[in-house]
Amino acid sequence: MTTVQRNFRALAMLFLAASVSGCAGGLFGTRHDVAKDIANGVGMIPEQFVTTHFLIKGYWLPVASARSIAVYFEGDGSAFLSRTQVSPDPTPRDPISLRLAATEANYISMQIKQHAADQRDRTVVYLSRPCQYLSEGDMLGACNPLFWTTHRFAPEVLSAYQEILATIKRKLSVNRIDLIGFSGGGTIASLIAAERPDVGHLVTFGGALDLDEWTRVRRLSPLTGSKNPASARGLASVDQVHFVGGDDERIPVSIAQAYVRRVGGKASNAIRIVPRVDHSCCWKDFWDTVVATRKEATIAATLVAVRGATQ
Repeated sequence: MTTVQRNFRALAMLFLAASVSGCAGGLFGTRHDVAKDIANGVGMIPEQFVTTHFLIKGYWLPVASARSIAVYFEGDGSAFLSRTQVSPDPTPRDPISLRLAATEANYISMQIKQHAADQRDRTVVYLSRPCQYLSEGDMLGACNPLFWTTHRFAPEVLSAYQEILATIKRKLSVNRIDLIGFSGGGTIASLIAAERPDVGHLVTFGGALDLDEWTRVRRLSPLTGSKNPASARGLASVDQVHFVGGDDERIPVSIAQAYVRRVGGKASNAIRIVPRVDHSCCWKDFWDTVVATRKEATIAATLVAVRGATQ
């Protein structure tokens, strides 16, 4: 039996135990409704992407003439029920990345309604993580708990998102992609940015940017099947900003600092500490303020504004 098979067997047993104990009941419904309400409220419509390895659920803002995309990646969600018990459903209770995406989508929609022609060239796409927001049948039939635990940043996961981005670019004929992510979604965004020449900007909120340092500081088991942004080639040349909550104890600023030391280049001056924000609260309030005060609905304008305000 291989190491991966042994890991999967152990995780599957934990998964079964959680389901039998009653944790599986009621999982498929209210969390989905929360996401639908957030997206519907700003005119984002549901989309699903079938990739080689995963079915990925998402939402996007229809803007027919878009030439650039802001792609938001969800965080790890409810990956664990406790420090040692794997969740049977990683769907987030509070989809923070979707709330961030909705903030920008709402701004773009309002500008279009006000006939601001320069806002019609940008759209917003939100992507969940593998096995989030699936139906119960999909969940039990196709999902391996490894992909929201030790292998959450595995090559198969990154490949799925690369397939999705290729589909989006082909469908919309866009030429630039901005990658944005919260928590583990920031890890995904960073790893993808390292592999693409068409990334305009990389933006993370409370991102786990150096997995070696994060697991060491938090005394977690190593993510043996995952890739580490701090080891990824190519990120030194990417325009990037990494927002870290001043009160974040789950992913403290030392994680981003370790990443910067290893990557260098354009990462060297990329950390922005946001006061009175922890890991979960209050990124949406912060992003609302940033988006509402910028002059253009572009990440580039946001980064200029934030750099000026935080330096």
